[in-house]
Amino acid sequence: MKRAETLISIFLLALFIITYSHTSSLSVSWKNFSEDSGDLLTAAYILGIPHPTGYPLFVLLGRVFSLTMPGSLAFRITLVSLFSCCLAAVFLFLSLARLFRSGIGLASAAFASLALGFSLYFWSEAVVAEVYALNVLFLSLSAYFLIRWTYPDRPDSRPSAYLLLSAYLLGLSFANHMLSVVALLFAGILVLAGPGRQRLSLAVFLAAAGFFVLPLTLYAYLPVRSLRNPELDWGNPETWHQFKWLVTGEQYRFRFMAQPLSQAISRLWPGPFLAAGWPVLFLSTVGVFSRKLGGALRAALIAVIAADLLTILLYDIPDFPTYFLPASYALCFLAGAGFELVTRSASSAAGRVKMLAEASRGKMRVAGTAGLAGALMMVSILPVALHNGNKTDASKDLHPYIFGRAAFRIVEPNALIISEYDGRTFALWFFGQTEFKKSHEDCVVVLKYLFVWPWYVDNLKKLHPDLSLSQAGPMDEVMLELVSSNIEKRPIYTVREDPTLTPFYNLRPILGGETELFKVEKAERPR
Repeated sequence: MKRAETLISIFLLALFIITYSHTSSLSVSWKNFSEDSGDLLTAAYILGIPHPTGYPLFVLLGRVFSLTMPGSLAFRITLVSLFSCCLAAVFLFLSLARLFRSGIGLASAAFASLALGFSLYFWSEAVVAEVYALNVLFLSLSAYFLIRWTYPDRPDSRPSAYLLLSAYLLGLSFANHMLSVVALLFAGILVLAGPGRQRLSLAVFLAAAGFFVLPLTLYAYLPVRSLRNPELDWGNPETWHQFKWLVTGEQYRFRFMAQPLSQAISRLWPGPFLAAGWPVLFLSTVGVFSRKLGGALRAALIAVIAADLLTILLYDIPDFPTYFLPASYALCFLAGAGFELVTRSASSAAGRVKMLAEASRGKMRVAGTAGLAGALMMVSILPVALHNGNKTDASKDLHPYIFGRAAFRIVEPNALIISEYDGRTFALWFFGQTEFKKSHEDCVVVLKYLFVWPWYVDNLKKLHPDLSLSQAGPMDEVMLELVSSNIEKRPIYTVREDPTLTPFYNLRPILGGETELFKVEKAERPR
């Protein structure tokens, strides 16, 4: 059984790596709600500080991958997401295989892994540079080691190392994204309500707490790196106040409970429930009744789904589908249990058919079970995989690549580009710090909506002392002052026909289509 488990794990890993690589973004991407990818790619490449909450683990891993992996720079860093999803799906298989320990169990575990790997939101995050894939990996890893701790190989064994390792992984997860609170809830329920609680001593609990806190020291990267004034330095977290502003995501607090409840509820369906298709949803419902999961594990999985959906209800963000990954993981875990229950029940029914001879009944039972499992897997997974593959494919998302490179080929080396919209700005940041760094070393790309923050204006003054800029304030007022003070010294561009500028300046179109660029020129007389 161990040999079969290893072979299936290798097959699944290879399958996901090949599939995701074929559909992965090769540059900055706007596909699959990944407008932030340019910000994260740039931060990883230059060891900068991206938007709140800073994501130190992703930045450091991205830097390592940028130096060691093959392919384009963006693809190398995107491999953090790709490998995270591959491993998360494989460890889901290993978790269920450990629980079921049978031929049917291995098929059921493989089904759950395939369902998760080819589900809509999971696949969409595997092919872009984002932080969410890394979080679902830590959920899957911590669940696997917690299951090994909760259900040890021998009743008299004391596998405390698995609990400590799981605690460490949860701490790493919090060093990446605060949605990790969902994984912490899963762990808390399984540890405190599962059969392993009888082996939980005070010493082990305190050791686990220490292992959880240890990786949180990665946040020290933020103030230490900020002191070096990197080009990308969100929040300028060199003081306790600014560090707290960045790590707690204070910039986005206005989004909590910002949407009417009726509108927020509409986000939840179909949400993660149909991300892997109707058959998986049905089997996940059946899986709730599987006795092989145990009450604590079943409660922990349901709690993950509930907490994930509650987060989406309370937090109004435009890319909310990216938050569906923990719920997708839990639903596919339950679907694996449902698959096992259905196939095992069908096998038992076949074994009770009295009209068959005893010998042929056994053979028929094995063949029928294998056939049923294979047919159920094909009917459930293949159509969804084909549909979701087309929908999530980021390999053909060339808009940010074309826009970023075209913009820098047009503008002068000392140009000032006033940008709006996260996707366009972050694409310009990426190309400005990579391919065009040498040719456009003096080019400045500013993000208009950050003019309201003093830290941002201070950073611009430190990095570009020749840029005339007074102080933070209402973004339109700061922009007008920036343009009027610098138009004699620098060519100025904007990414849209800004109505704040049009009464005073001519905005001459340079690029058209979905990604526009305008040159700001003095008008003969104000309009």
